Amino acid sequence: MNKQTASTGIWLSLTNCIIALPALITAESYDVIRLLAILSFVLFVILLLRRLGNVLFLARTLFLGGIGYYPMMVKVLAGPDALFSLYEPGTQGFDIAIVMYVATSLAILGNEIGLSLGSRVSAPTPAESFARPSGLWRTIFYACIPIILLVSFLTIQAVGPTVFTATYASQAEGQLLGNTQNIGIICLLAVFVASYKADIRYGRAVFIVLAIVFLVWAMFLRGLRQDVVTAVLGIAVCYGLVRGREYRLSLKGISVVLAFLFVVELMGAARAVIATEAVTFTDLWQLMVSKPLEGSSAYHFGTVSPIATTFSNIVYLIDSKTMDLLFGKSFLEFIPRTPPEFLYPDRPRDYAWIFDDYGLGATGGIFELAEAYMNFGFLGVLLIPGIISFLMARAFYGALHRQSVISYFLLFTFLGMFLRGTWYQIFAFYKSFLTALILFVVFAVLHSLFRTGFKNAREGC
Repeated sequence: MNKQTASTGIWLSLTNCIIALPALITAESYDVIRLLAILSFVLFVILLLRRLGNVLFLARTLFLGGIGYYPMMVKVLAGPDALFSLYEPGTQGFDIAIVMYVATSLAILGNEIGLSLGSRVSAPTPAESFARPSGLWRTIFYACIPIILLVSFLTIQAVGPTVFTATYASQAEGQLLGNTQNIGIICLLAVFVASYKADIRYGRAVFIVLAIVFLVWAMFLRGLRQDVVTAVLGIAVCYGLVRGREYRLSLKGISVVLAFLFVVELMGAARAVIATEAVTFTDLWQLMVSKPLEGSSAYHFGTVSPIATTFSNIVYLIDSKTMDLLFGKSFLEFIPRTPPEFLYPDRPRDYAWIFDDYGLGATGGIFELAEAYMNFGFLGVLLIPGIISFLMARAFYGALHRQSVISYFLLFTFLGMFLRGTWYQIFAFYKSFLTALILFVVFAVLHSLFRTGFKNAREGC
């Protein structure tokens, strides 16, 4: 990302904030706010189009702004009283949507600043280093194979049969332990990179087999979709990195992405009925587009609506003085929440459960902007997304320019938990960072032991 391009994005998002801020003082005028929101949506689309050259930053910007803007989009298209979710209608008023709209505009500005600052890294690695075989990558490749197979087995055991033989989660045996699937995704991405970085015969064929077992058989066919999308995004990002460039979406690529997302969403409708009913493609389509609105006037959209509800609930709690700002408390609690629950059962509770304490309905964790607003209000939604985007960009360009093993594992912090961190809670990125770091240390120690043992064996001969 050159300085001129980054500067343009910052100015566009700053202009967007200037457009959005007056909505706070013209809350009674629906027509004025609708016009302001439409202008913001246009600028947001322009910012997305500018991110087509980097699929990771495109996804980051899309999910951050898309979820936050969705409530106001519903209000603009269907009227100020329209609902954007089937959950908690009491926190979906037009006044709350206005706050979410302004907060999201500030978050997009923070995102652009963070990505710009994070892109300022050292000079690129010489081209010859891309093709240089790495012994550590070879060790990682072989060490990850049993880990991925084990995670696949644990996933199957926890989730139960495929959706073709049993309704989704009807025979689930409980939740997976902590970061299990995150470990699997990080190891799968490591195998993919290692198949390019190390001279391994049939390395990419092995990766394909592992991807089918883990992503398709163990997860997707059992109705798990989110981690599959995260892994596919990570593979696309790494595909560009191992070639020394950012992965760019062409028009053909956009079509493939839309088709992939359609299949993923279709699975969301199919997983609840396909095992018990004889349904056709037409039936699934009607179920997918009609069920969210059945018996309700809410414009409920997939995972976006419940995640947006966590944001609207927090805005309601803070602005009504029902709850005080936390001033960083939820982030400081990352440290005591680090040990697994079975080791520290009295650790601070996940903030995803906070809504039950106030009698509010919600599902799906706590959105990044909700947690930022819960801690620092409007200042938080500007700073927190900016910090996360800065770290993400720093990790991305570190891997792109340095091409070292540790730089890739630092990037796996975000690639291994992208959707869970973006949608459900920032703490997921923190856990993913610790997981990636521990895996790297384990692999480095194994490599050192193998190399020492091999050297001793040669000297003994």
